[in-house]
Amino acid sequence: MTGWVGNTGAPQISYDVPVAMPLPPFLISASIFTCERVLQEKDEVISAIRLVEVYFVASQPPPEVADLDINEPPPPNLPVIVTYAIARVLAVPGYTGFHKLQVKIINTRDELIDLGQQAELPFGSSVPIAPPSMGFIAQIKLAVRNLGVCYLCLYLDGEEVARHALTIALAPQPQGT
Repeated sequence: MTGWVGNTGAPQISYDVPVAMPLPPFLISASIFTCERVLQEKDEVISAIRLVEVYFVASQPPPEVADLDINEPPPPNLPVIVTYAIARVLAVPGYTGFHKLQVKIINTRDELIDLGQQAELPFGSSVPIAPPSMGFIAQIKLAVRNLGVCYLCLYLDGEEVARHALTIALAPQPQGT
């Protein structure tokens, strides 16, 4: 699906990335993002430390790994990105029910890959008048085979409801001294 960004008279930017589907009517919002660390307090409040969207690697991955099959184990010398994904889905107040959440990634070769099994979770809230929520925190390790943009995709009952871009780039080289 092709979409357009902007409608202000400025040059429009075309992108060829499938966009997430509209939310089911019982949902208020769905989100997924990445961060460097996660802190969970005793009262169960979560803090995301250092939100990250661009990940730098020290060197270009070797050309021979660019076309490796995703099911082949990566060579030991590949750069690896370690991050945390936080997913959260909010429903309308009073909603109850169990639903399946799953994270997938669209890699730099436009391949959609499951990052684990679906988890069946309940919507809930410790405050009766608050919107019930569900979600998870997951540590993700990605072997870097290519530089570019990947997309973490959050699925609810098999339908995509949120997306987050991850850019993988070469680290800037220090200026000469």
